[in-house]
Amino acid sequence: MKHDGFEWQRKLDQDAPKNALIDKLPLPEHLPHSGPLAALPFAVSNNIAIAGARLTCGSKLLEDYISPYTATAVLSLIQAGAVPVCTANLDEFGMGLTGQFSAYGMPQNPSAPGFCPGGASSGAAALVASGCVPLALCSDGGGCARLPASHCGVIGWKPSYGAYSRYGLTACASSLEQPALIARDISLIKAAHNCLISKMDSGDAISAEASEEFHTAVQFANMRIAIPEFGMFSIQGEIQTGIRQAASCIQHAGGHIFTCAFPDTRLITASFYSIACAEASANLARFTGMLSGKQLNGASWEERFANYRALLGDEAKKRIALGAYVLKEEHYEQYYLRAQAYRKQLIAWFKEIFTHSAFILLPVSSETAKKPGGLTQHSYDLAGALTACSNLAGLPAISLPCGKDKDGKPFGIQMIGQKNKDMELLNAAEAMQNILSKG
Repeated sequence: MKHDGFEWQRKLDQDAPKNALIDKLPLPEHLPHSGPLAALPFAVSNNIAIAGARLTCGSKLLEDYISPYTATAVLSLIQAGAVPVCTANLDEFGMGLTGQFSAYGMPQNPSAPGFCPGGASSGAAALVASGCVPLALCSDGGGCARLPASHCGVIGWKPSYGAYSRYGLTACASSLEQPALIARDISLIKAAHNCLISKMDSGDAISAEASEEFHTAVQFANMRIAIPEFGMFSIQGEIQTGIRQAASCIQHAGGHIFTCAFPDTRLITASFYSIACAEASANLARFTGMLSGKQLNGASWEERFANYRALLGDEAKKRIALGAYVLKEEHYEQYYLRAQAYRKQLIAWFKEIFTHSAFILLPVSSETAKKPGGLTQHSYDLAGALTACSNLAGLPAISLPCGKDKDGKPFGIQMIGQKNKDMELLNAAEAMQNILSKG
């Protein structure tokens, strides 16, 4: 596929959804003509560093901060011939499920105008869905790539934890968040994945040498796929129908479907937020205004610090406060350690399921996109649990477009695979997309 850099710049000028862009990036003097991703334009979520470009993380705190270095994941794509053309908006520091919590406004959902695009990588999903870029590099800390991909009708991919280098990613929750990809074409995600697989990056302590990948095409014949039962938790009717249709397609292809009890979503949500907020509170403590971001006046250091932190949005303040509470000595064992203990139980549950099945098939969200402010607490918690479970366990997961509701809003289905068998999951997702397209 031929790519014209100036054509993509025009697309960004003319077609970029409102609030989806943070900055356009200058094109290189000569576009690369070699490499597996030669001259492919891609967007970069604005919590991933690019030397010489602003790194706002969707926050007023870092509005004027210029990154002095480039993230390893961005460099890997550039070395493969791809060209970063813009940075994308996101919920502040990756905190949110709707796209409403950026200091620079909620990106417009091009597939469902007037509805939330999903978060936190909302701008990346909106840019891909609008056709402005074919690929976006973003992050996923609890569904941040898969949820907006589902709401915008594109593909969202999160690899196994440690598969891609996190060096240069401003992660608010270090043990949960990692680089991820959004695209319209799964073959493009596979090509980018092969360029991003970690090779023991010295800048990232958790990166690991990629193990041998599974490259042969997946056939569903005689394969066992698990579908969780959600009991009392309500899933929107069209999404239930989409899951049943996907299961039927697998069975027609010779696969075997079995149902299993899903772990208590309330415990997943409680554990996820306890860990995520605790890590966010610790990680964001370094943003004091002394070394980066806005320099504010004040009679004392404490006053300047207070004025600087007041630039944070309400969602970020809430999560930092909750994290500080969880980490207090008198609460640490009651909340944080119990959350980590449950995390081990969840990992054990996945291991048990994968002794009987190759993949798990489940919704990305309990509902399609809502109007700003229209998500109930129950829906918010369930949406978080459906995607965050794979982050807690460090497993690869992918969101695939599956259909639309009665109002024409898209939704996706999610596949979760075994740790470090990322290409196997991508091949299965490609097979799933093929059989879904045939009905």
